[in-house]
This record gives sequence, structure tokens and C-alpha cells, in this order.
Amino acid sequence: MFGRYLYCFVKFFHLQGFEVCFPRSDRLIAQLGAHKYSSPMLRQSLVRFCDPPLATSSTIVLPPLDPNYFRDLLSPRSDAECYHVPISQHPWMYYHGYWNEDWGGEGEGTRKHSIFMSGNFDPRYYGELGKEGVFKITSRLDLLNLVRRSRFYFPTADLPSVYRFVEGKEDKRILLVDPSVGMIPMKHLRRMLSRFAFVFAAPGIYMPFAHNVTEAMSVGSIPFIEASYAALFRPKLEHMVNAYVFECAEQLEDATDALFALSREQILTMKANVLDYHDRYLTPAAVVDRLVTEKHDKIYLQAERASVKLWRQENEGGVTGHGTCP
Repeated sequence: MFGRYLYCFVKFFHLQGFEVCFPRSDRLIAQLGAHKYSSPMLRQSLVRFCDPPLATSSTIVLPPLDPNYFRDLLSPRSDAECYHVPISQHPWMYYHGYWNEDWGGEGEGTRKHSIFMSGNFDPRYYGELGKEGVFKITSRLDLLNLVRRSRFYFPTADLPSVYRFVEGKEDKRILLVDPSVGMIPMKHLRRMLSRFAFVFAAPGIYMPFAHNVTEAMSVGSIPFIEASYAALFRPKLEHMVNAYVFECAEQLEDATDALFALSREQILTMKANVLDYHDRYLTPAAVVDRLVTEKHDKIYLQAERASVKLWRQENEGGVTGHGTCP
């Protein structure tokens, strides 16, 4: 059920020196081995199967994980001692060791005062967010269509045109790179993100959270993000602190105009805050430390569409967020 998110969760413990114990089960081993994103746990020997599973100084038995991720997130209870495991970088970032490779730490003189994103915008999938009936957050496909009508949009015909823009003098534009243009190799993605002051935090397919936010924040790129999406982070992303937040899609053009008027000093302050947020809440060390040192009655792990369905079943007709301007 948890797929890619379970791999990242287990990998985090492995990176912090723990061996994760699972109960011995042929069925569980078969299930893990059959999934594209959980099978790497077996290939990389991230888990040990034992019966009964025992926790020691170097091993840990995972606590029960709840896939109903949006419970206590969309309707938080004041008495809830819960932890929502944050969105990670893409699992292949951790699998290949790209997640913390040196990205150069370029000075701000080399960063474009532009908004960048590299990702998929396939119309077969990326309009689904609005159809789920849970989030009033603009889908990635709708955002793409709005950006293409913007005077700030920089059309890219191929990857060389992207690299020419990075090295050239033109600035204050929005660049969205998808497979039709060519995909930036994952190994080089964080370095490319580091060349831009801002990342377009477009949401995922069925739920808002997408790996692109964490990948960008790991190199200090500031999320340009819709308010109802920013509010889902724990702690939430704050406008002009660690994100540039626009209220709704209808304000996209005006928000972009205002963003491009920010001073270098404002951008530098926000960049520092973004890196601080990432180090405090999004790294493997931060996640594992919180789980090891704090007591939680409930630990929620994303399960993508399954998480959305679970919350919708409990809250039929419930919708959160803004979606359209008041």
C-alpha cells in the first residue's frame, strides 16, 4: 500500500545506522519484492526478517503506520499526539545516493531570479487532483495551462534551450520542463534546481504532496506555492519566510509579478530559511530523530491515492483549502 513512501521511510533509518526488522512472512516478502518501489528494500538489504522482531541498539521495529494521512492533517485534533512523515525526495534519489550530493553551493550571483520546475505534466494523470473531491488545490495540469498564458512563460523547445537560459542574461521568467522537452537526469537535478531562486511547487497526481518541493528545498530553492498546499506542511510553509505563497490560481500572474520585484536581500533571507526548514524537518536525520526521541500515538505515512480515498470515505463531501479566490 505504501509503495515508494515505505522505501524512503525504511531507507531513512538505514541512513541513520539502523537495521529495520520486519516480522518473518513469506507473503510480506513476496509483496515487497513485487512492487517497483518497495523491492529495492530487499535488493539493498535494508530490512531483516525475524520472528519475533526485536529492537536493539542497532535495530528498530517499525511502529504501526497509518495510511489515512490526511486525518489529523485536514481536521487536526488538539489532543492528537501524531506525526505525519513528510514528503521526501524521489526514492531514486536515496537509492542512488543523489539526495545529499554536493550541489556546488553557488553564490546568489549565479542564481536566476526565475521560477523553475522539472517534472511530468502528462494530461492523462495530472488533472486528477481536482477530480478526487477532497482538495481545493489547483491541479498541475491547470497550473500549466495558466502559466502558458502568462507573459512570464519561457517556452523551452529542448534541454539545450534550458541550459542556454541558465547561462544567459535573460531572467525573471517561468520555466517548466517536462518529458516532451526532455528530462534532466536525476543525478543533475538538484544542481539544476540550485541555479534558480524559486521552484514552482506544482502538486502531485492524486494528492498535493510531490517530491519536487523537498528536492528543491534541499538546495535552498524557494517554493512558489498555492496557499492551501502550503498549509498542509507541518509546520506549514509561510509566505515571505520559507516560501512565496499565492492565494489561489487566479492570482498567479499578479503573484509572479510581485515575486520578481523582490530584492536580493529578501531572497537571501528566504533562502536561508528554506535551508533551515529542510534541515530541521525534511532530512532523514530529522525524521528519524523525531521518531526515536518523541512519543507519538499515531504515525501517518503517505499512501498516495489510498490515503485520499480513506479520508474521503470518512468525510464524504468534505473539501479543504481555497482553490478559488474569495
